[in-house]
Amino acid sequence: MKINPWHQYPCISAFVLAAAMVLLLFNGFYILDGIPDRPAAFHKMQLKATAGGVLWVLGCGLASRTRNDTWIKGLLCGLLFIPGLLLLILTSGGQNRHEIWEKANPTLAGKRDRRQYRDIKPLY
Repeated sequence: MKINPWHQYPCISAFVLAAAMVLLLFNGFYILDGIPDRPAAFHKMQLKATAGGVLWVLGCGLASRTRNDTWIKGLLCGLLFIPGLLLLILTSGGQNRHEIWEKANPTLAGKRDRRQYRDIKPLY
């Protein structure tokens, strides 16, 4: 089984999500408030807000891996922004390493249960 490094460090996904929210809030507020007076400044704020959106989707993917789920589910839920993150948190996680292994290897998990309860012959 592959080791999931994201599960050990959940602060990475939290930091990426926080940075994305800061970029989205500050630049989105200034764009909607009409503060940029030059086209170059407006373009720069649009690029920063777009970078915040990309970081948000990446942070949701990292949060999905932190909760032992797939990248695809995290990235797709990240496209829905706040409701997607809440949906991701509610539907993923709650599995330990053994349950993840059983889900990945259903045939081997059945063999393990069958062998665990068989009778043992005496040695003498």
